[in-house]
Amino acid sequence: MPRDAAAGERHGVIWAQAGTPTDRSHNLTMLGRVGVRMYIDVGPGGEPPSDFKIERLYPTRARYGRGEVRVRTHNTEGRALDISGALSLFDGPGGLRAGPFSAAKTGTTLAPGDLAEAVVPLEARLPDGPWTVALTLESGLVEHTTRATITFPTTPGSAGAVAASAAQQGHFPTPVVAGLSVLVLTALCLLLSKFLRRRR
Repeated sequence: MPRDAAAGERHGVIWAQAGTPTDRSHNLTMLGRVGVRMYIDVGPGGEPPSDFKIERLYPTRARYGRGEVRVRTHNTEGRALDISGALSLFDGPGGLRAGPFSAAKTGTTLAPGDLAEAVVPLEARLPDGPWTVALTLESGLVEHTTRATITFPTTPGSAGAVAASAAQQGHFPTPVVAGLSVLVLTALCLLLSKFLRRRR
């Protein structure tokens, strides 16, 4: 890295290529390539914090008739994220439940400050609703869960209503998880120490 590189996270790739040159018998060049994605944290203080926010959740009806749930996420911290998750439907018409359905990835790594929308395709035979939706998204140790009441539209290519706005219900950024793990481990060690002293 150059000495004057600005602090922050950088994205890069290690790219290797090997090829067979042309000769009198072969007039085509054959190439083999491979790349490995990498992240580089520049500056003191360790890696930047990781977190994201579920900004919007709403139902749609695809042009070919299948119901979908679209989710907009926002990377609110300083590290790139690869977000995935699952969605479940319950409290539907007649008490129906469905899922979990895998949340489709946004198709790209979410850079710091970026917004992206993911689509969760559902079964075509699901009734319109209303449904209660529970969505959990995660990236590494960061996890968020949100719930909303939705009704799918009947017209293909349109968006439906959200009766209750989505609210963040789970928030576990990396430093918090690490801190909780240390506290739990310390408490277990103390209890085990007391138990062994009593036995002696």
